[in-house]
Amino acid sequence: MTSSALDIAHQLEVTPDLLRNNWCVPRETGRFLHLLALNTPGARICEVGTSIGYSTLWLAMAAQTNGGAVDTLEYFESRQELAKQNIESAGLSGVVHFHLGQAIDLLKQFQAQQAQFDFAFIDAAKKEYIDYIQLLEPMLTPGAYVVADNTRSHRDEMLDFLAYMEASPSFDIAELETPNGQLVARKR
Repeated sequence: MTSSALDIAHQLEVTPDLLRNNWCVPRETGRFLHLLALNTPGARICEVGTSIGYSTLWLAMAAQTNGGAVDTLEYFESRQELAKQNIESAGLSGVVHFHLGQAIDLLKQFQAQQAQFDFAFIDAAKKEYIDYIQLLEPMLTPGAYVVADNTRSHRDEMLDFLAYMEASPSFDIAELETPNGQLVARKR
C-alpha cells in the first residue's frame, strides 16, 4: 500500500458523516476488499458503485500492488468527481478507470466489448443486484471473486439476488455476518 493512498483513506475515515452520507463502506470492509483483491494477481476489478471512491481506494491499492486495474461505475457525477480527486490525491489514477452512467447500461457495454473481470465489488442500487450479477457472470473469469455489500442491512431489497446466488451452480458462496453483511462468492 502506498503511504499517500493510506493517508487519503485515513483522512476520509476521520469524517464518518462524509462516509455515511455518501454510502461508503466502513474501514473494515475496505481493508477486507483490499486483502481479497490482493489474492487475485493481475486482476481486472469491476466496482459497481463508486460513490466518493473510498472502496475504490482500497481496491486500487491492491490493483497497483498486483499489476491490475479497476473499472468503477457511478451514476452521480458529483460523487464521481470527488472520487477522481481522492484517487488522484492518492497517486492511483493510473490504475482506475471511471465510468459515468447507469450501471446496467455500462455493464451491457462491457459485455459488448467482451470485457473480462477477475474480481467484482457490488455496492449500488440494492434492488438491481440481481441484474448486476447476471450481467457480470459471463464476464467473470474462473476463480473470480464477487463481493456484494449490504446483504444484512438491505436484505429485503435483494432477496432475488440472494436466492439466485444460493441456487447458482456457478458460484461457491459465504455470507459474512458483519453489521451491513457481505456476500462473498467465487466463480467455479
